[in-house]
Amino acid sequence: MARKNWLHARRTLHIDRIKLTFSDSLIQSTERRRMSTSDECNATLISELLSTTVVDSNKHRQRANEWSLTFSKVLANEEGRTAFFKFLESEYSEENILFWMAVEELHVLTDPCGIGRAIGEICHTFVEIDSPLSINIDHETRQMIKKKINDCENLSDMEVNVFDRAQMQIYRLMEKDCFGRFLQTDGYKHLVNILGLPTTLRWGGAGGRSSPS
Repeated sequence: MARKNWLHARRTLHIDRIKLTFSDSLIQSTERRRMSTSDECNATLISELLSTTVVDSNKHRQRANEWSLTFSKVLANEEGRTAFFKFLESEYSEENILFWMAVEELHVLTDPCGIGRAIGEICHTFVEIDSPLSINIDHETRQMIKKKINDCENLSDMEVNVFDRAQMQIYRLMEKDCFGRFLQTDGYKHLVNILGLPTTLRWGGAGGRSSPS
């Protein structure tokens, strides 16, 4: 019990510190990039569906598009992000959206020193395996990020896309896994009226998950 409380305290301290770095204008500054990311994710997910079945392909494509579009709308709205964050926090997986937001913020930075500090902070907080907010990405991606950072003499000179591969993995994890459970919560029901989201969603075929009607 003591260890669990200690880990929770560490996570809370990290979360409070990270949340201070997010700007209120994040969504306006990154709307174009977010839509591009969403399009890439949609194309990948649809491709995976079509590779496993050729039956009712149009229906599968429509469901994948609607699911992905709804998820992107939730992330594109401040109240939506807050509701989804609280849900992930209840599952002890809030590091996913915190990392995604931190990388979004990184992409709008222009000051080299600020970029360098942000890259170091993101790596220390989310990529290092022993961090209480370490994200669940594949070993190859984690090692690639750490090697790029370790090989760089000055982080201010690094390109801001160093975390993009990891961010896409986390985006897909949240969309395909976490979001399905979020659909069953009161938090999503509240967003339905605010954002005009569908009351019912299905992902995939007959065995796909759905939100309550």
